[in-house]
Amino acid sequence: HRRQNRRRLWLHESYTSHKMKKIERIPVDSYIVSAVGYDTESKDLYVEFNSGKIYCYQEVEPEVFQELLTAESVGSYMRYGIIGTYSEFPVRRGKGEFTW
Repeated sequence: HRRQNRRRLWLHESYTSHKMKKIERIPVDSYIVSAVGYDTESKDLYVEFNSGKIYCYQEVEPEVFQELLTAESVGSYMRYGIIGTYSEFPVRRGKGEFTW
């Protein structure tokens, strides 16, 4: 069974503005993704995978983020609509060194 996730804020330095920002962590129902967050100013999408890794996808339009949130399968949407489509970089490579 899946663990219960709560919404909380993620304090993170924006890679575009270099200012500390609070990004809302939104739990999702998925076998590969545990939570997502979105910065409307920079258009950065943050994705926390169930492995504990967090990636940032850049220049993601707000409509794409909304489609991700309402997708029937968040994992499939990530595979076919996000991964490989947008520039990405790891924010956290494993559990423990970064928190929402």
